[in-house]
Formats: sequence, structure tokens, C-alpha cells
Amino acid sequence: MQAIVDLQASASYKRQAFVEEAPSFADCLTSIHYIFKRALGFDLSVTFIGDMPRQLFSYSRLRYLKADSTTLQLGDILFVSSKKSKRMITHVALAVDKERVFHCSYDSGCAEVESLSTFFSKYEQRLTPQEMLRYIDYRNTALRAEQGGAFIKDSRQSLS
Repeated sequence: MQAIVDLQASASYKRQAFVEEAPSFADCLTSIHYIFKRALGFDLSVTFIGDMPRQLFSYSRLRYLKADSTTLQLGDILFVSSKKSKRMITHVALAVDKERVFHCSYDSGCAEVESLSTFFSKYEQRLTPQEMLRYIDYRNTALRAEQGGAFIKDSRQSLS
């Protein structure tokens, strides 16, 4: 995928990078935005990407899978947390194939493709399917304020 190659060649990590700064500067969400826009023509907002676990899992056609080499497919999006953090989701990555993921992280300082085993030595999937359906990304401050925290109280409101 040319978008991944572009990011690997030139992206330096920048926390909360603006979408216009990619491919020169990116964070995990900005890099996923860049790939969706460049490769697929979808211009998704960074807030939408951050809220994807809740937004996408609400549709019955999509399913929650624990990522491993038996389930991972090209294009799968992994919502994970750093093993050093207490937050539910701190990072997003994109499956390149069954064995490798693409991501842009603070620790590496750049965009990279790495093995699934190396990736999961630093990150883990913490949310259960029920929690993922109700999780609100930390950038969605209005919805978090309305709901009084990181989770939607009434799952029937999950597409708000």
C-alpha cells in the first residue's frame, strides 16, 4: 500500500498531529486517517477514528475479535492500550497481513510496520465487546461530559 510506504519513509511522530501535516508528521490516528484518505478515498475525522470501536461495533455486520495470527486480516484496525498505561485505549494500528501491523507511535518516533509479537509485547486489547460498544474516545469531550465518563451509560445511545 503506497500510503503506508509514504508514512514509513517520511513521518515523524507528533502527538495530536493535524491531518494536513501527514505524511510528514503523524500520530496513530492521523496515520490511519491518511491511509483511509489516500488509499480508499475516505476522509474520516480523527474523532470518528478514535470513536470507531463504538461506532463500528454497533453495526451487526462487524464483529469484535481478539487479534492474533489466526484472525488478523489486511485492513483490520486494532484498538489497544499500552501495557504502561491505565487507559482503556491508547493506540490504534492497522493490520498489514496475518503477521504484521502498521502504526505510528511515540516510543518509536515514526511510522513503522512490525511483527504482531513485537507489537503485542508493548500493547494489549483490554476492552470486552460490551465495553467497546459503549467506549467514548477521550477526544470526544462533549459526549464524555454528557455521559459523565468514558462509557455511554445507555447502550441504546451508542451511535450518538
